[in-house]
Amino acid sequence: MTVLSSESIYSVATTTNDQSNQNQSTVHEDYTLTPKQIEYALSLIEKIKPEFELAIDPARLTIKDLNRLIAYNRYKNKGTLVNLVKKGVLRRR
Repeated sequence: MTVLSSESIYSVATTTNDQSNQNQSTVHEDYTLTPKQIEYALSLIEKIKPEFELAIDPARLTIKDLNRLIAYNRYKNKGTLVNLVKKGVLRRR
């Protein structure tokens, strides 16, 4: 039978805490856009200007928002725009 000292138990607990902190930091990564990506997103929004307009500050756009705009531009699927309206990124005119 192995007997663990209080120091070794503390060491294991600290290692587990460090690993969980690393996992939390990867969940909250930075998904903001670069200036060039923001410019591209705004150009995609210009194409849908007659129906929709941007409801938030362009600096608050995320990678996911950009991907949805690209998907709409490629496939013309209105569902992607509806998702952006539900999220509050776009609003109908």
